[in-house]
Amino acid sequence: MSSHDNVQTPAAGWKPALHQNKNCWPAAAEGGSEQSEAIALYGQTLALPPDNTLAHFNLANALSAQGRGAEALDRYRAAARLRPEFAEARYNLALELARRGEMADALAQFAEVVRLQAALAEARYNRGVALAKARRYAEAVCQFQESLKFQPDNPAARSALERAARLER
Repeated sequence: MSSHDNVQTPAAGWKPALHQNKNCWPAAAEGGSEQSEAIALYGQTLALPPDNTLAHFNLANALSAQGRGAEALDRYRAAARLRPEFAEARYNLALELARRGEMADALAQFAEVVRLQAALAEARYNRGVALAKARRYAEAVCQFQESLKFQPDNPAARSALERAARLER
């Protein structure tokens, strides 16, 4: 799961539905002018009820997909602040922070995601990656092992585990 995986193509007719029903939150389109339009619509909608968690989250996903990570961070943070138990918003926030090299903050968010959804293998794997980048190899090994408990056939996690175990020594 990455922030880009959360962006789905909306069903036909999402634009009129969004205009008519501010609680209708289709995910943004995957690219081009439709995604730009979705960003504009989510932005307009947030001007009405700025506490709508899903609007912040969907806008962040669309911004991230367009490579606008700094703007996406603000929206992911808003979604996590409004609904602290929203693990997917925290997960995407952690991914965006890690992409920017903000490992301490990314690790804090990954830890919270793991607390909220212990069986989320991707969160454990990506937490392990962030720990390895921070040269905390023993902790990374533990996260990769936990990830493999939930996804035993994940070759990336297996390879990362082997690398972190070598570096730990």
